[in-house]
Amino acid sequence: MGKGPLSDWTTGVNTAFEKGRSEDMKERNIAIVRHALGHRLTVDVIEDLTGLSAEDIIKL
Repeated sequence: MGKGPLSDWTTGVNTAFEKGRSEDMKERNIAIVRHALGHRLTVDVIEDLTGLSAEDIIKL
């Protein structure tokens, strides 16, 4: 079976969904980091909790 319009549409929807999900997770991580820093947690602790790099945390 060849690729048709429905397959192209499905691929586009899945790609958009994953991109939106990734952006939502990024925004959530930013909020968590800012909140944690407000509570004076160390970068090391935030790194362990979020899986983000120290470099990314410091940028925030």
